[in-house]
Amino acid sequence: MKNLFKKLVEDTIQYLQQGWSNLDKMNGYWISPKGKIVRVNSSHSTELYTNAEVYRKLGVPVSKFNDGNDMVNWQIRNGWVQIRLWGDFITATVYRLNTDSMKNLALWALIYPNKEERVEIEQEYSHGHSISITVEGLLTYG
Repeated sequence: MKNLFKKLVEDTIQYLQQGWSNLDKMNGYWISPKGKIVRVNSSHSTELYTNAEVYRKLGVPVSKFNDGNDMVNWQIRNGWVQIRLWGDFITATVYRLNTDSMKNLALWALIYPNKEERVEIEQEYSHGHSISITVEGLLTYG
């Protein structure tokens, strides 16, 4: 437990050093491969440690990882969708842009209040390739 707390502090310091002084802009959502939506109130990697029991119940082997970024990468590679709310724009990271990931994004679009906002959906390791769609547009995939 002491190592987890130390890692949380190190992650927070790293984010602050990168110029992100307003951590509330770094919130968002995780969507499990089965469509379970989990609100993120801090960075995505910190969230995995602070709510480890929630993620364990959803099949994430939290204790397997020593680094939050490794855990984030594992989740994305295993079908999770990472949504980041950056204040003036939204990004969604998926491993593969396919029917399952689009259906999960459509589930999220149902609960997200501002249907006019645009979402940049990026495939992991796609070297900058992304698509841009409104939240309302995601609803057509549901």
